Amino acid sequence: MKPHKNGQTLKLYRSTQEQFFDASGRYISANEILCMLYYYLVKYQGWKGPVVRNLATTHMLDKLAAIEEKFEQINAQLFDPDVVSDIEKYKKLMQELKVLTPIVEKYREYKTAK
Repeated sequence: MKPHKNGQTLKLYRSTQEQFFDASGRYISANEILCMLYYYLVKYQGWKGPVVRNLATTHMLDKLAAIEEKFEQINAQLFDPDVVSDIEKYKKLMQELKVLTPIVEKYREYKTAK
C-alpha cells in the first residue's frame, strides 16, 4: 500500500459496521481504498493500462441505465390511447419526461463517447 506521510505503510482497521479506519482513527472511504489498491497494483505489481470500471461507476451506470429504461417506457405510454384520453395522467408523464430527458441525453452522449 502507499506509504503514509511519515513513510509508514498504512494499516487499515475494520469496524463492525463495514467501515475502515487508519491507526489514528481517521475514517478511510471506499474511494480512498480503491485509490490505494490501484496505486499498489500499478506501482508494486506492475499492472498497466487504464482502470475501466470500479464499484462506484458500475452502480452509477446501472442507475443511469434504469433511468433510460424508464424514459423509454414513458415515451411508449404517451402513445397509449388510454393515456392520451386521460389529461392528468398525460401531464404527469410529460412532467416526468421533462425531468428525465436531460439526464438521458447526457447518458447517451457518454455511451457514444466510450
